[in-house]
Amino acid sequence: MLMIPEIVPVFALPSRVFFPKTSLPLHIFEPRYREMLQDSMNNHKVITMALLKEGWEGDYEGAPEIYSRACAGRIVQHQLLSDGR
Repeated sequence: MLMIPEIVPVFALPSRVFFPKTSLPLHIFEPRYREMLQDSMNNHKVITMALLKEGWEGDYEGAPEIYSRACAGRIVQHQLLSDGR
């Protein structure tokens, strides 16, 4: 069973949904999400995946709205590329 910390970072995407008991390979290239991933790898290895609501483009760099349901998951594999991705 996944032990979910009290505070878990949220990785929001416009077209990917993460369902329980599945895996979701990601290619993380944005600096803010790379930092979030590194922090999670150094601590609890858990992130939450959420789906962005329509109209997210107008506030993508800020805090666009997400749906109220999300899924937390454990990072089970991590491969750092030479350029930091």
